[in-house]
Amino acid sequence: MLFQELYRHRDSLLRQQLDLQLFNREAERIDAATKGHETFLDYADLGDSVESVENLLRRHRDFEAKLDAQEARLEAFNASADGLIKHKHADGHYIDQRRKDVLQRRVHVRQMADIRRRKLEEALEYQMLKRDGDEMIGWIAEKKKTACDDSHRDLTSIANKLLRHEAFEAEIKSNRPKVEQINLTGAALIKRKHYESDNIDRMIRRVNKEWAALEDDAKRKGERLNQAADQKVRLFWNSYRKNEP
Repeated sequence: MLFQELYRHRDSLLRQQLDLQLFNREAERIDAATKGHETFLDYADLGDSVESVENLLRRHRDFEAKLDAQEARLEAFNASADGLIKHKHADGHYIDQRRKDVLQRRVHVRQMADIRRRKLEEALEYQMLKRDGDEMIGWIAEKKKTACDDSHRDLTSIANKLLRHEAFEAEIKSNRPKVEQINLTGAALIKRKHYESDNIDRMIRRVNKEWAALEDDAKRKGERLNQAADQKVRLFWNSYRKNEP
């Protein structure tokens, strides 16, 4: 009888040791994976263009999908700890604390992942706005070449030049909604205290300044063309009167 009790006790200790080894091995494997995740999330780059941020976001979403796929493993690990504690494992206190440490580290990884995803989403908003602003400033620069030319000095085909200028002014007017959208989007980001608020404010001010200058230049060109047209009419009538019999 005593021998059987000793055998059962020894068998129980061996089983507990084996269970603890298996538990620790799984804890170490999860911790190793977690360390890799922490290293991935330690990458601070937020991209410098729409394309680069989109690539970073794609990688991050793949990473979060990987975290989701590992949830079943974490649940099984948690359940195994519960089972060992329920069956009065001799190292129950250690098992419970080890389980908490492993799972808390994973919770922290999730929190870090959420923070990085939000930063990347904000970075994408900024880069898209910056792209729109840069494209608008480039477009304005091209149109300024036309708005500031000296075509009014040559009175040849002045009527056609006036027609082309009307089309030019209509083109400028049709692009005003784009400038307004840049202002609306930028103002919304600044209101939300976007981390690039200062740069957004500077960009909006520059777009508005360049846009106002283009409108002024186009208006002045229209006035000069009209003056040139009036001058051509006067020259015509002066010439006509001189040549009257």
